[in-house]
Amino acid sequence: MTTKRKTDELLGIARRLYEDISENEESMEGSCKPTNTNKEERFKKWIQNIDKSNFMNIAIEAWFGKQISSHADTNWFTWQCTRLWFAYIIDWCHKKSLRGSSEKKDISNDFYDMEPVLYLLRADGFLTNDTELEIPLAKAAFPNKDLFVVDTRVNDPRKVQDVFDDIVNVLPPSYRI
Repeated sequence: MTTKRKTDELLGIARRLYEDISENEESMEGSCKPTNTNKEERFKKWIQNIDKSNFMNIAIEAWFGKQISSHADTNWFTWQCTRLWFAYIIDWCHKKSLRGSSEKKDISNDFYDMEPVLYLLRADGFLTNDTELEIPLAKAAFPNKDLFVVDTRVNDPRKVQDVFDDIVNVLPPSYRI
């Protein structure tokens, strides 16, 4: 229930941010103009902008109050979660603002898909098949962590053993028990 409430709140923020950006011609030219169409590079830009500004302190204080925010830092799960959510929202607004954009309106599932990326706060590596969101976001937010892409689909020709074999082949010996 808490996650749904936060997701609904983020969707509202994303809509308002997009409307504000759309109405402000100068803002559209500056922060929303891509320097690169590569999603990983865009996420890296958004993360750097968030990290350089006082944005996170303001966001954490607004959501959790002064008492909690005064103890929050980059090692805090919610800090990183907020950081990733806003990087995603900024990117969504950017894509939505492009001429002829057909950017999807319901992005709630993407907020849930970001959660595994947060585990990199404590984990050394991350194994996924989500090259559309998780890999670019993880590379931008946690550039010193290991990322492993494995096709985890099980279908007619691919059995569970095939997926397991692919995982074993991708992981270096230091990750194996």
